[in-house]
Amino acid sequence: MKKLQFAIVLLLAIKSFATPIHLFQELKVAMEEGRRFTIVSHLGTMVGYFAPTSMLYMPKKGDVLEHIVTSHLHFSSHTGTPQYEYVKYTFHADNSATVYTAAYNPSSFSVLPGGHSIQLVIGKEIEIHTD
Repeated sequence: MKKLQFAIVLLLAIKSFATPIHLFQELKVAMEEGRRFTIVSHLGTMVGYFAPTSMLYMPKKGDVLEHIVTSHLHFSSHTGTPQYEYVKYTFHADNSATVYTAAYNPSSFSVLPGGHSIQLVIGKEIEIHTD
C-alpha cells in the first residue's frame, strides 16, 4: 500500500513540475539540449517509473531506423528469490517504444525464464517527462 501511495505522489509531482514529451522528435531535441528524464510506464494495474542516468541516440543505419535506448539493471528479491532485473527501453522514430525485461541469476548471471517484451506508445502507455 505504501508503494502505491508513493507512486501516486511521485506521478503527481512529475505532472506538476515536469514537461511531458509526446513525440520521438521532442525526445531527441531534449537529449541534444542535455535535459534529464523520468520515464513512467503504465502496464495494466502496475505503474513503473525510472530516471535514466544516460540515454543513447542511434541514427538510421541501413534498414534500422533511428532510435533511442536506455536501460536499468538492479538487484531485487521481490519474487522471493534474489535476482538481477534488467529493463531496456527502446524509443522508436514512429513514436512507439519497446520495453524488454529479463531476470538474471545473481551467482552465474545466466538468464532466468520469464523475460518478455512489450510494445507501447509514447505519450500514452509510456510517458516521458523532462526537467
